[in-house]
Amino acid sequence: MQVGSIPVHPGVFGQVAERAWGATLASFAIERRTGELVVHAHDGKRYRIAFLNGAVVAASSPVTSDSVARIALTSHLVSSSQIPAIAQRLATVAGRDEIDVVAEAARLSVQQAVSLRRRVITQRAARTFSIDRGELAFERDLTLSVIPGIEIELGAAIYLGVRMYLSEPRLAQDLRTLGERFVLRSDADHTRFGFTVLEQPILESLRTMTSLAELDARHRDVEPRIAQAIVYALVSCGACEVIAPEDRGIVELQTRTPTTTWPKPRVPTARTSAEPAAAVSRTRTQSASPAISRTVTARRDAFAVRQTILAGLALLEGGADHFALLGVAPGSSLDVIRSAYVAFASQLHPSKLPQVDALTTADAQRLFGAINLAFGVLNDPVRRAEYTTRLHTPKAARPAASPAATAATQAEAAFHRGVLALRREDLEHAIGELSHATELAPEDVDYHAMLAWARFCAAHDKQEIASETRKVLDKAVRKSPKPMMARFYLGRVERMLGRLREALFHFREVLDLEPGHTDAATEVRLLEQRVAANARHSRR
Repeated sequence: MQVGSIPVHPGVFGQVAERAWGATLASFAIERRTGELVVHAHDGKRYRIAFLNGAVVAASSPVTSDSVARIALTSHLVSSSQIPAIAQRLATVAGRDEIDVVAEAARLSVQQAVSLRRRVITQRAARTFSIDRGELAFERDLTLSVIPGIEIELGAAIYLGVRMYLSEPRLAQDLRTLGERFVLRSDADHTRFGFTVLEQPILESLRTMTSLAELDARHRDVEPRIAQAIVYALVSCGACEVIAPEDRGIVELQTRTPTTTWPKPRVPTARTSAEPAAAVSRTRTQSASPAISRTVTARRDAFAVRQTILAGLALLEGGADHFALLGVAPGSSLDVIRSAYVAFASQLHPSKLPQVDALTTADAQRLFGAINLAFGVLNDPVRRAEYTTRLHTPKAARPAASPAATAATQAEAAFHRGVLALRREDLEHAIGELSHATELAPEDVDYHAMLAWARFCAAHDKQEIASETRKVLDKAVRKSPKPMMARFYLGRVERMLGRLREALFHFREVLDLEPGHTDAATEVRLLEQRVAANARHSRR
């Protein structure tokens, strides 16, 4: 059924980055708007979310991963062997509702078709969180296909979008605008956010006033981003209150309970009468363990470094000059330039870099190299004058770089654009950029390894492409100066194919090469639990 020409409020225009994207989406629901939110991303892609009296009833996305067939496959509603026939059917019935076509081709039940439609809408609405820059407009008419009675929970889409697609710099920026301390509303219905048992400990902690740092300390087994996404979604939809500084004392008295999830402090075996009783017991807002404090600090340091790296790489890929890269004005004094460099060095220098994964380490090295170059030029008055003069010289009048140097630079830039696209699950864009990198630098095995991993992620039939993927990754393990990356993705391939012991082998190899590889350590911990559970089950 197509719904159109419904009178609504006048069009609303703005920028995606004006405020937290979750708050923007929630505002249309709160105001019970009817119409379509159209987002024009800076890369030319267009997304739509349809609202009917404030409810999300349809959505569209140009990303390949958001196609109906792909979502049906990842939701285990169809098999990989059915995909070619479904694709052929979709190509021959242009104009029909895609979900109806897939449901007919795969012979889905009515309940399965409804489930698929809700998943598609949720996924496509969540995908808008991957857009960092773009323009938005709210149009009066509904152009997307709308089925009566089908709507999704906006909170679930916001939670999925923040957890999976929101970039780390944007997440940090949005969280700063939300507030510092939060408490779950007593009348809040958090079942509409799609939370599972994994999120329940965080929700329980939010029943009393708390902060993200405290959540991180209490729940070290939960990824920090999950807690951040929970708070982001709850606050955006009004299910969680933000506590102003002047109200904290009142809320603490109202919500304080005699029990606490903080580890109990170690009580001294003996205490002199001169020692105050406060020395024995800590208040609930103090850290009870130095180990916890170190863990929280390490996580925050790693998060801050990733923010710096992503922002710096974006500047590099945008062709920023030395002044912009260091974040100083062209007329800045040497003291200002040196202070800017020291600030970067305190995060990115190899001796200061916190424990992060191999890919982030490589990105940090690349960015720090560019910052070192910028500082070396701007810190020397003669070189700075020459550089400033060259900046104001038209490009046509500048001497051309050698073809080999140009190709290597372009290949590296394409590789990093591909990696960033892969991180936000824009597989089509990632494969295009990584393919370009391998064409420009065919001898670089790391470029080929990352391309093989991207193609594996995008493949409908992963068993079919697995052999070729292993071959490329194995070659990178043997020949790359940094084999941890290829070895890590070999582990991911085996895990996704259900070969748990093979996956464990690769992840353990990564940890042998790089003991601080946090992602590999997480994989090992989870896989060991699964292997042990399977062993117990087989003995029964």
